[in-house]
Amino acid sequence: MALPVSLVLPSLSCGDEDIRDGAKNIDDSAADTLQNTGEILSLASLAALYGAGVWKDEERWRHGALTGGESVLLSFGLAKLAKVSFGRERPPNEF
Repeated sequence: MALPVSLVLPSLSCGDEDIRDGAKNIDDSAADTLQNTGEILSLASLAALYGAGVWKDEERWRHGALTGGESVLLSFGLAKLAKVSFGRERPPNEF
């Protein structure tokens, strides 16, 4: 498990500037769509893992899904708090 992580993290770091440069000119509606899609996919995959744990009677899968759900909700909340605290919140779409 340590080997794949040790290979993935540096590659993400190297691609960070490319991703940041590509996202600089993204419009607000596309950013909202990406954010909402990510939230839905995260929660849906955790719900599927929990459902599979119920179906297969696997306590570890259910526990992993619940822990993952807590992590997702906590990270969304912390990101929102940081954006509001540091003035990085996207302005509302008034069109």
